Amino acid sequence: MAAILQYNKRALLVGEETGGGYQGNNSGLMPEAKLDFGLKVTIPLLKYVNAVDPYKNPGHGAIPNIVAKPTIEDVLNKRDVVMAVALEQFGN
Repeated sequence: MAAILQYNKRALLVGEETGGGYQGNNSGLMPEAKLDFGLKVTIPLLKYVNAVDPYKNPGHGAIPNIVAKPTIEDVLNKRDVVMAVALEQFGN
């Protein structure tokens, strides 16, 4: 969803790269088959394709328009760095 919103200029992303693939993924059903000689295989049955540029961000998720990375100190002190950056950029 983040990739589609960003690609269609309906959202600016703030923070870190999203998980998953920008163009889509195969996170649907993946049955497992155990072969006689001990090998185990999973076979993806579904493929999700996002309506975005297929050549943008290959091998990555959606890259934020504004990068904001919390440090370990920020996390330990419960500081929401991403929200602070967003408010700084877009707040009233």
